[in-house]
Formats: sequence, structure tokens, C-alpha cells
Amino acid sequence: MSRILIVEDEVLIRLVLAEVLESAGFEVVEAGSGDEAAEILEQGELTIDLVLTDIRMPGKMDGFQLALWMRDKYPKIPVFLASGNTGKAETTSQLAPGYPFFPKPYNVDNVVSLIRDALK
Repeated sequence: MSRILIVEDEVLIRLVLAEVLESAGFEVVEAGSGDEAAEILEQGELTIDLVLTDIRMPGKMDGFQLALWMRDKYPKIPVFLASGNTGKAETTSQLAPGYPFFPKPYNVDNVVSLIRDALK
């Protein structure tokens, strides 16, 4: 079973997304910030197969910074970016090229399908 790390500061969004992914057969680990996600990855206790992160979050490390940090530290783990500010889509391709982007609100069928494809 693949393990997905969801990085989302809005608790309700994180819980709903976790429930959707668990229902689709994934194991889910949750983090409320980029900093917390980095700690989970650095601890090395869990194998993370894919990270789905919001872009705008509090703390030292937002979603862009997390994705770029992971590119150096964990290049084999796919990272998907998400934002409720769809104007960020162009910025996403400029600042973090090569990262899939999901606008919010999520199309959960699309999210599940693209995650499955990325993990094949």
C-alpha cells in the first residue's frame, strides 16, 4: 500500500482529503505545515511514496520551499502542489517546474487518478 503525506494547514481540508485517499486504498500521513512535513521525512521512520502539499502555509517552509527542498533531499518522491489561489498556477510552473498542480477545491476523482498514475 502506498503512503501519501498530505501537507495542509487547514484541518478540515486535510481531514477530508485524508479520508478520500484512505477510501481509495492509500495509507495517509498528515502534516499541518511544511516544517512538520520536513520533520516527518527527516525522521525516516516512515516510507513516504508521494507528497501532496498546499502552497500557502504558515511557518518557515511553504509548499514551494518544501517541494524545492525535497528535490534536493528526496528526489525520488513525487510532489504534487495545490492551492485555492488559482492565479498561482502560472507561478507554480515558473518557480517549481515539473510539479503537478491541483486547484482547490479539489476534484477528488482527478486527484486520486493522478496520484495512482504517479505511483505506477
